[in-house]
Amino acid sequence: MATNGDRIEKMMEYGLTEYEARTYLALLQLGVASARDVANMSRVPRTKIYSVLDDLHAKQLAEIIPERPKKYGVVPFDVYLRQFEREYKTKLAKIEEDKKLLMAAFASKEGGGPDKAGSFQVLKGRKNVLNRKYEMVGRANVEILEMGTEFSAVRMGYYMPLLKERARLGAKLRLLVPVTETNKENVEEFATVGEVKSNPSKSPGSVILVVDDAEVLICHYVPDDEHLFKGEDIAIWSDDKAIVRDMKGTILANWDGAATAVPVETTAKAIPIRREL
Repeated sequence: MATNGDRIEKMMEYGLTEYEARTYLALLQLGVASARDVANMSRVPRTKIYSVLDDLHAKQLAEIIPERPKKYGVVPFDVYLRQFEREYKTKLAKIEEDKKLLMAAFASKEGGGPDKAGSFQVLKGRKNVLNRKYEMVGRANVEILEMGTEFSAVRMGYYMPLLKERARLGAKLRLLVPVTETNKENVEEFATVGEVKSNPSKSPGSVILVVDDAEVLICHYVPDDEHLFKGEDIAIWSDDKAIVRDMKGTILANWDGAATAVPVETTAKAIPIRREL
């Protein structure tokens, strides 16, 4: 029989936060209840319980009962799962479609040419994407170039020992991300081994990583990138020279107009990304 801890972990794998999962389990037991009663049973702080319940309502996991005081009811989890499955299949279909378009657009002409068509691989699941990024960083001899999200700088903390090693061996490290109060300290830590520029436009949960002009990873985080291990990410990896060149050009086009985020010589204590199992 699954424990509450098991059920919370499983729900987090499908896009819920820990507070949302605990609140949903409390609603399952209470049926219809006030926010105060839900907070007491779920042990979610009362200062956060209303926003958590609103988030569950937005995800169609809770219903609002128009009473005084306002009360909340539970919606079967399979309703949410069906919607999650539809969204996942839509994103997967788009990745498969983009893969075909990219292969067609950059395939070598018959009879040969300057570039031979390279390999493509679709990766599914955050752990698989994480492992591939770690392998790519470990192979870097000349350059690591990434354009990503606000949390890309935070996630770099996981790679920091490896990044320091590659920088010591001569690799040039560059990171282009939106700089916010959330990732400021991590940006400063990365700046001790490479260069960071601030991207004024926030990325919608995607990242491009180019290593040594030899390989590229294009990743879409699902549902977000705030947890290191938990997520249903979808990514395309390729060593096709034309794709690598084109994706690097995309990063550099944004890099050239961006401002340096922090002085190169600085130290900071970085905040960790969520990595609990």
